[in-house]
Parts: sequence; C-alpha cells; structure tokens
Amino acid sequence: MEKLIYAKSKAGLELAWSDLALGTSAIYRSIVFTEDGYLYTHGKFFRILDATAAFSATYANNIVSLKDGAGNTFVSFDRGIHSVTGDTYVSATTTNGAVTLTHATPITAGSVGPTADSSTSIVVPRLTYNAAGHLTAATTWTATLNQVQTNISSTGVQYLTFASSSTAGTSELNKNTALTYNAATGLLSATGLAGTLNNKLTLTLNGTANEYNNSSAKSVSFYAPTLAGTSGQLLKSGGASGPVWDTPVITINGSSTNDQIPTAAAVWSAIGTGIGANDAMVFKGVIPASTNPNYPSGVTGDTWKISVAGKIGGASGVNVEAGDTIICVTDNAGGTQATVGSNWTILQTNIDGAVTTGGAIAQGALVIGAGSSSVSTLPNAATAGWLLIGNTGTNSPTWTAPGSFTVQVGGTNFGSAYSPTASKTVNFVAGTNVSLTPSGNNITIASVDTNYYPTAFSWTDGGAAGPTGKLTMSGASDISFAAIPSASATVSGVVTTGTQTFVGAKTFNSTITGSISGNAGTATNIAGGTTGAIVYQSGAGATAFLAASTVNGYVLKYNTTTNAPYWAADTDTHYTSKNIVGASSTATANAVATNAALYLNHIENGSVTSAHKITGSGATTVAADASGNITISSTNSWRDVKAYFLSAPSTQATINQADLKFGDEFLWNGNTTAGEIKLAWAEVSETGVITYAV
Repeated sequence: MEKLIYAKSKAGLELAWSDLALGTSAIYRSIVFTEDGYLYTHGKFFRILDATAAFSATYANNIVSLKDGAGNTFVSFDRGIHSVTGDTYVSATTTNGAVTLTHATPITAGSVGPTADSSTSIVVPRLTYNAAGHLTAATTWTATLNQVQTNISSTGVQYLTFASSSTAGTSELNKNTALTYNAATGLLSATGLAGTLNNKLTLTLNGTANEYNNSSAKSVSFYAPTLAGTSGQLLKSGGASGPVWDTPVITINGSSTNDQIPTAAAVWSAIGTGIGANDAMVFKGVIPASTNPNYPSGVTGDTWKISVAGKIGGASGVNVEAGDTIICVTDNAGGTQATVGSNWTILQTNIDGAVTTGGAIAQGALVIGAGSSSVSTLPNAATAGWLLIGNTGTNSPTWTAPGSFTVQVGGTNFGSAYSPTASKTVNFVAGTNVSLTPSGNNITIASVDTNYYPTAFSWTDGGAAGPTGKLTMSGASDISFAAIPSASATVSGVVTTGTQTFVGAKTFNSTITGSISGNAGTATNIAGGTTGAIVYQSGAGATAFLAASTVNGYVLKYNTTTNAPYWAADTDTHYTSKNIVGASSTATANAVATNAALYLNHIENGSVTSAHKITGSGATTVAADASGNITISSTNSWRDVKAYFLSAPSTQATINQADLKFGDEFLWNGNTTAGEIKLAWAEVSETGVITYAV
C-alpha cells in the first residue's frame, strides 16, 4: 500500500528501509518528505531548495524592496504600471508587462451584406452595439425594392433621387444638383440639413456619457501609443500626450529616477552590487579539517564553519577546532597559509570553560580563583608559614606564621611548647606492671600483673530479655555477661516471659494448661469422643461430643432450646428443580419473551430461587417462544461501498459486500474486541525508528 511518510532526515529513512532503490521495497511507490530537504519516490531522492534564507522581497505602495537574510533593505524600486483594470465594456489583460485592451463582448470576424447582385432586392446589415458604442452583433435583412434600377459608376459625383411628396405610391423619381454623393470618396454633400436627428450616438468612457449629433461639435480623446514599439520596450505614461513606449534601463545606481523601468538583469546586478558593497557575511558551508585542507577560494564576506578539528591552510597551516569560523577579508583564489592566510581571519570558539589570567605567574606563586573564568596569584611567603584559608568564598587565602602545640599528661603540661619548625622528642616509658609494645604507628599498653582469678559464677533471673550471668574475680573487676539469647523461629535459646515463636516438633507428655493459639489451634486428636462422634461448641471456651447416630439415614438437626445438635429422621419430601425461560424475574413456567424482557429462572419446589436476565445489544437481539427455546439474532450491518477505479480515477463504482477485499498493509490499534483499521501517516526518526500517526 502506498503511503505518505515524514522522515526526520534522509539518513534516518535509509536506515529504516535499506532497499529504497529496489522495486520490491515496501515504500517504493510512497512519497516521503524529509526535514533536511529531500523528496523521495520510486527509488529516487529529489533535493528541495529553500531560497528564502538568502534574500526576500516585499511590496507596499507600488514600491518593491529587496532585503537580505537579516531583514535589511539593500535596494528598492518603483514597480511602475502593474495593473490595468477593465470595465463592463473593455477587458484588460497584462502578460509579462504587456497590456492588451479588447472589447468585453467580442464579435466573430466576418462580413454582412449581399453576396451577389440583385435587381429586385438588397441585403441590409443590422448592427448591434452597447452603450459604449462597441459592436456586439451583426445580422443581415433582405429588403425588396420597387424595381427602380440605375447604373452608378465608381467615380464622379452622382445625384440623389427622391420620390414626390405624396403618401401614395409613385414611380416618379426626382434629383437635385444640390444633394450629391461621390461613390469614390463616400462623401455626401448638401447645402444644408433641416430638422432634428432623432437618433444620437452616445459614447460612455469611464462612466461619463457623451452624445454626438448634428447640432454641436463634440470630441473625445483616446490615448494609445502612436507606434508599435520595438522589442524589449515597455509601455509607460507620457502625460498629456498619452502612453509611450520606453526602453528599460539596464543599470540601477544612485542616479536612477522613479520614472525609469529597470530590467530583471539590472535588478539582479543591483542585488549583487549591494551585497558586495556592504561586504556582507555569506555562509558558504562547513569544512572538515581532519585532512589539513587549503583555504578555499573566496570573496570578502564568505564564511565557513569548521566541522572537524585539524589544520586550515595545508600541513603548515593554523590549528582549528570544531566550531571555529573562518572569514574571507580579501578576495583570493584559495591556497596555503603562506600564500593566502593573510586574506582570512579565524574566530575561535574553543574557550568554553577556559581559565585565564591577566599577567604572568611568578615562580612559586599559588594560582587562586579571581571570579568568573579568570585567576589571580598569591606570591610565595617571605618566611616559613602556614596557608590560611578564608572562612567564606569571598576571603582570599593568606600566609600566616606557624603556631605551636603542647603535650599534657594528666592535665599538666609536659615539657615546653612544640613548634612545627623545630625538632622535639616525646618518649613513652612503661611503668610497674605495665608493658608498652610498639607496632608500626601503634603503641599497645598492657598490664603484666597476673595475680587475678575467678571465685564464683551466678545467674540473675531474666524477664523478656532472658537471664544474665556474673563472674566474680579476685584481683580484678567482676565480669558481667549479657542475657542468654531467647529462642525464636530462626535461633535456639531460652524461654522468656515475652512473646516467642518456636520451630521444630515438640512433644509434651503431660497435660497442657492454658490457652493455645496459632499453629496449636489445629488439633490432630481430641480425647473423650467415640467413633463417629461430632464435636461442637457447647459453651464459651467449652466443647462437647454428639455420639454417632444409631439409625441409618438420620440427619443432623439443631435444637434452638438446648442450643445443641441432635440426630432425627429425614422428613423432607421430594420436589422438582428445573430451569424455565419467561418474561419476568418471577415467572415459574416457559412463556414468550422478547429482547427487552427475557429471563432464565431456576425453579425449586415451585418457587424461583434465582433469575438471570438475558438481553442482546447493538445489532444482536434475543427472543424465546412458549416452549422456552431461545433464539439469538443479529442484523447484518455490512453495506456496499463506493470507490474510484485505479485505471480510471474519475469513474466511480459500487463494491458489493462479497467483492470487498483489503490489501495487506493497514494500521491496527491492537484492540481485539473493538479494533479499527486506520489510515496513517508514517514518520521516520534520525535513527530509522518508524512511528505512525492517524
């Protein structure tokens, strides 16, 4: 199944599907968009370029402004005539700067009028025009004449003929030399015209109507170029003289005026000039310096980023690290550090976390922090002393004179004060019945008097902690012993007065008096009963025995007066136990039931002992007949669907239930009880991990 897929990168997509170029790949016919600017389909990648980062153009008040990537305007120009609008009668179109004016209602080219000579009739054209005087239609009408014939030469002046002044038909024709027509020039001449013309010509331009008749002069000016112009010229306003053709300028500079129309080449040249004049920084890409490459060719402002540490400018070039920036300050053709290194400057970015000092560090001086990323020095002391650290972070360490310490014995000073700068010896001497044994840095002091021995040993009764022991000594202090450990589930010990847990089998040959709890509550044998006897609680803290029944078939019953069980004959009679299907929870016999009220009841001895309602949901219903037969029905909710043919996308057809089949690639939510098949958009991460979103 073909898919629409979004991938974080081209590399991530290739990790997810390594067989992209094969026609058998799962996404061979899919369309994939990558965030790093690629479009993939049918095994091929297409690069998508983004030109907005270089420069942009804005338009406002007929002024076009070109801006660099930082939003700074470096050139602007007047767009000139950019739109011509028509109206009801005139249609205007603009194509590549050329304006075309046409009638809003065109008429098909052709001719109207007679197509052959006739002695009995003439064909009269009928012209239809709108309020602006634009011809909108032309038709022909045939007029039958009164057989008046004459020959009119194509040259010379001819006299017009008229019938006599009468309403009756006449065959008399008259002519007057004062009213003539020149067939060659089409000029109609008369000494004068009397009366008023009933029909007037009205010409409407831009909503203003102008009427034309024989009684007054009227003129309307139409402005258009007098010449067709030459190739490359553009139309612009000429003021009162009307539009004129103008040759666009090919250079934009400080002398350019608003009435000049620039060419596309002039605009592009101005953009390049503006960028070059400002020596703008232009990011060109990254350079891995691991192979010590030479400087690239560059113009002022070209900027490169170092992606891998190494040298730039060849093997004898300058050390650079990842993140450093090289900027061209003088145009050059590229090369080694020796040839073009002075034409480039390097901005280092590898000082994050570095510690600096404002001057030289003297020999023997200590380096201490000076705040931020700087250090200062503490000169060496002139005389021997101690380094004193301040009690807060704001106090600097200082040199101080060494102190002294005193050794005391029994609270009395022993000898004089001891200075760390002078030698002094302290000697430890063993006394009577005392020995001193040195071992490394340790001195062991021990008594050498052996005149002591035990005279008695006694026990002290214990409580919850167990009994304690005491050894009476002669010549030495008595020795006391801790309590004996008490017995528990994990160790052996003595029985104490506290709560204890014992493990292991214990046998008691005598009677146990008192309460027994815990594991002892499970009795393996209770004395006093006979074979078949039943033990029961006869009172608080007391048990009793009910002797076995002497009659077969007796059942155990309970006497509420004596609060004791007893044996008696079974007097219960036999009764029926069955299931029925009815229309209520109290029904005791089979009956017709519908989906809204259908119950399965259990009947014992004629009474309902349990009832269960059975109801269908959705397209499923249940019903029962009078015999208790339950029928489960379900409505077929499948329906025909409509789809378009792959071979003819504009043709729709109905797919029947039996013909409906699915492909082998769908997205499923994994719910086995209410699962749905969904169409999904696939996303691929940088590492090739595929996720889906509905």
